[in-house]
Amino acid sequence: DVKVESITTEQTGKVVLTAKWEEVELSYDIKYELDGGKLSGDYKTKQDLVDDLMSDFNKYLRAKAESEGKEYTDIVLPDDIGVSPTASNPSYKRKVIVNVNNYNQYKSLRETIQKTGRCRLATLTTNYGGSMVYGPNGYFSSGRTPSDLTTYLRLINSSKKKIEEINIAENGAFVVVYDYYEFFHQGLPDKLVEVLSSVGKQDLVYSACFNLKGEWAVVTKRNCYASAGIQKHIDDAKDQYGKPRHCFFTENGISIICARGVYTHNVPQTLLDGLDVLNWKPTAIKFTDSGYFIISNDSEKCYFNL
Repeated sequence: DVKVESITTEQTGKVVLTAKWEEVELSYDIKYELDGGKLSGDYKTKQDLVDDLMSDFNKYLRAKAESEGKEYTDIVLPDDIGVSPTASNPSYKRKVIVNVNNYNQYKSLRETIQKTGRCRLATLTTNYGGSMVYGPNGYFSSGRTPSDLTTYLRLINSSKKKIEEINIAENGAFVVVYDYYEFFHQGLPDKLVEVLSSVGKQDLVYSACFNLKGEWAVVTKRNCYASAGIQKHIDDAKDQYGKPRHCFFTENGISIICARGVYTHNVPQTLLDGLDVLNWKPTAIKFTDSGYFIISNDSEKCYFNL
C-alpha cells in the first residue's frame, strides 16, 4: 500500500514530492503560489495518489486562496508519476514519502486537543511543531519539539509547578515560564533573559515572546517590557484596548490581548476569522504566519486551526 508520511515545502513555494519503489526513487518539483496544505491516507494505486491526494491538496489551497481574495489554479501531477511494472514489482505497490508543510506535525496535537477538549496554553511553529498545556502542568508535544524543552516540561510536571507561558522560535530556541516567574530557556536574546531574571516574587509573568529578528517582549501583571518595535505595538494596543494581558508575535505579525479587546497587526486572515467567532475572552493566542493558530483561555476553552 502507499502510505503518505510527509511532504516538504520551501519558502519559494516549491513542493518536492519523492516517490520510492524498492530501489527506484523519483522526485518532482511542483510550483504553487501558496504554502500549506494537507495530505493523508493510504493509497494502493497511482490513480488513487493523483486523484485523492492532489484533490485534497488543491481543495485546501483553493479555500486559502479564496479567503485571501486570490485566484487559484489546481496543481496537476505529471502523468508519469510512476514506473513501468516489472517482474519484481508487478502491482505498482510503493511507498510514497510526501510531506505538505505542517499537517502531519500538527495532527497529533490537534487530535489530543479534540480528545481532551482542553487547552490552556500552546505554542506553534513551522519548523518545530507545537506543544499544548492543560491543567496546571499537563502537556503534550508534537512534531519536532526540541528535546530539551520536553525534558523541562517533564521536570515542571513532576515538581507540580504551574506552567505560565511557553514559546518556541523557528530556530528551535524556546522559553517556558513556570511558578509565577521562574523559567527555563535555550537561545533567548540576552535582554529577554535579563528582564525575565529581574521579575520579582510579587509579580506574575503573563507572556514572554521573541523571534529570529531579535525582537522580544515580556508582559507581567504589573508591567510590560519590550524591544523598541514591539513596544510601539504595545503602546498602540494599550491606547485602543486598555492594559495588555498577553503578547505574541512572529517575524511578521503580532497579537496583543488587552483588558477590552485584542489588538492585531499583520496577522493571517484565518486568525482574524477565528477571533470574530469567539464568544469568550481569550488569555493566549499563538499562530504561525501560514495561518495555523490556537486561541485559548485560563478556563481551558480553545479554538484552533490545525
